Amino acid sequence: MPQSSLTPLWGFLAALPVAVGAWLLVTGLLSTLSGWPTLAATFPGGPVPPGNRLRGQVLGLGPVRENNVTIVVPTTQGLYLYAVVLFRVRRRPVLVPWPKVRYLESRQLLWARWHVLDLGGVTTLRVRPDLLPVLRSHGVAVPSEALPPPRSQ
Repeated sequence: MPQSSLTPLWGFLAALPVAVGAWLLVTGLLSTLSGWPTLAATFPGGPVPPGNRLRGQVLGLGPVRENNVTIVVPTTQGLYLYAVVLFRVRRRPVLVPWPKVRYLESRQLLWARWHVLDLGGVTTLRVRPDLLPVLRSHGVAVPSEALPPPRSQ
């Protein structure tokens, strides 16, 4: 094989560790800013429990915005949170007991509406309205006016 045909391959192989390192650095930094490591130290989660895995319900953690990164599993013990594989740097699973999950407020910008929860005084969690009935069914005090309207069949 001529040397010139290997040049793109060597360039790719040289750039790969840099790209992986940058990914790990950025995801680790965002995890720290969100408060996830402190949350995991306060409320360790262990293995993923059986139950309904709710995807796409978390919009952000602390000041960090996210989109489909955190998966929610409501359990009898509490709200279990874990990250998808590509974002697990410094994000061990979390199990916040239900008495430590507190509804704070509803927010809206144009047509987008979301709700803010306090997780044991450690950080906040921004969620979609569809998660509120699940939280309420587990004893979280969610105001009636915050609940989404029932869907027609």
